[in-house]
Amino acid sequence: LGLEKRHLIGMTFKELLIFGLVTVTAGIGIGALFDNLIFALLLKLAKMKVELVATFQWSVVFSILLVFGLVFLVLVFLNAIRIIRMDALQLSREKSKGEKKGRFLVLQTLVGLIALGSGYYLAQSVKDPISATLTFFIAVMLVIVATYLLFNAGITVFLQLLKKNKRYYYKPNNLISVSNLIFRMKKNAVGLATITILSTMVLVTMSAATSIYNGSENIKNIMYPHDFDVKGQNIEVEDLDQLLTRYASKKNLTISNKDVLSYASFGLSNQDGTNLTIYEKGKTNVLPKTVFLVFDKKDYEKMTGQKLNLSGNEVGLWARNEQLKGQKAISLNNQNYTIKQEIQQDFLRDHVSNQYVLLVSDYNYLVVPNLQNFLDQYQDSAIYTQFYGGMDVTASQEEQLKLADDFDAYVNNFSHNLQREDAMVYGGNGASDAIAQMNAFFGGILFIGIFLSIIFMMGTVLVIYYKQISEGYEDRERFVILQKVGLDQKQIKQTINKQVLTVFFLPVIFAFLHLAFAYHMLSLILKVIGVVDTAMMLNVTLSICGIFALIYVLIFMITSRSYRKIIQL
Repeated sequence: LGLEKRHLIGMTFKELLIFGLVTVTAGIGIGALFDNLIFALLLKLAKMKVELVATFQWSVVFSILLVFGLVFLVLVFLNAIRIIRMDALQLSREKSKGEKKGRFLVLQTLVGLIALGSGYYLAQSVKDPISATLTFFIAVMLVIVATYLLFNAGITVFLQLLKKNKRYYYKPNNLISVSNLIFRMKKNAVGLATITILSTMVLVTMSAATSIYNGSENIKNIMYPHDFDVKGQNIEVEDLDQLLTRYASKKNLTISNKDVLSYASFGLSNQDGTNLTIYEKGKTNVLPKTVFLVFDKKDYEKMTGQKLNLSGNEVGLWARNEQLKGQKAISLNNQNYTIKQEIQQDFLRDHVSNQYVLLVSDYNYLVVPNLQNFLDQYQDSAIYTQFYGGMDVTASQEEQLKLADDFDAYVNNFSHNLQREDAMVYGGNGASDAIAQMNAFFGGILFIGIFLSIIFMMGTVLVIYYKQISEGYEDRERFVILQKVGLDQKQIKQTINKQVLTVFFLPVIFAFLHLAFAYHMLSLILKVIGVVDTAMMLNVTLSICGIFALIYVLIFMITSRSYRKIIQL
């Protein structure tokens, strides 16, 4: 037709320009149309007052146009380079050429297996939230690289093995499916790996965001059991009690419940069964795997309303440590204690905030006859005394929010007026203010999770759908020939289903496998944010997997039907 390369470059430029203008205009238009509703959804998730407020800004529109304009220019440049490098004969044969057979397939497979094994090992071997957070991105990169390598090399090797299996290969349906996949093996490999990564992102993002949001109520109760609370160092319990009582009287607040007490905490440097060793005094910058909180018997009875008769070296124990459950005695720094009662319920809940829940999974409570006598025995050990005071009032949440800053100022003033120079009171924020901030944080995380999951899911759908549609047009001529030589509609349908099943469900199987190995690491990372209910997280993850599988099957049905319509006469 006399077209030159400059004409082809111009055609691709106009094509990309039209697609770019349509998609960007549609995206900005839809975003502006649903702007109010999307912002209202964010407010709802953050448990704030829902208002239909427009957030549309022209500066954002200009930023979008700039970013997509740069993407457009890069695509035009890449297409121009590709056209310039090819001659007319190459361009005409490009469609029917097929993909080149990959090189170094064995090496790629070995490197992929090593990378995948390393990523899985890192995900399973981490023991605490901090190391899990640091290791997460390394494991993710290893798994991504492994996925692309294994799909690229593994599919080729697998299809070649099927081709060598005469019983399997020399059947009409299998021969056509395997031959089509071999014909475009490289393109399929990259596409399938991309689908796998996007699917894994959807599963991880939605599982994490939903678990964080669902677990927010639990962490609020653990961290803020009272409407107003304070903590102190080098003070007396009476000081905290006085502070809370005076503030309630000053603001005409009615106290419905109050907990004021002191307790001790220590970490274990070593554990040999029931023989426990406490860190020596002066040991800092360590995160123990096992932590103990020690309470006086009188404070335990006030919190629970239950009598606990202890004397001498008798103690009560609430244990999460598997080696201590069901034991009759323990030893602390060679000091023997008899476990008079194994406490079954977490008695700190609704009474004392426990920040150790976010740091370690192995935290335990010890109840002793007299806390001061206990502390006197371990003056050379790293045992820290803490003071806590909290009260619930009859005021509404709105009234409590208004008092948050005033209570903080009152606590600071009270702390400055203490007689001892090293004495201090801190943490005077009301629970309502902290909970409002947590609601905004957790709601924002869920909103971002939903937004990213929609993007990843749309990317997955588009890659799958247009991949199958484009291959349908490529396969049409071959299926037309096969139909003319006697292949009936039933055989065509079976062949298409087998080919699409192979292309479709291999990525989702790998995605579920990636999620299964990442689950342990993910649970440790989410623990830092406050997801401590493991049963809830497991149920959420399984539910997300089920919903994703249903959506994936629906996409499969649509794609298979569209593909079949294209290749049929």
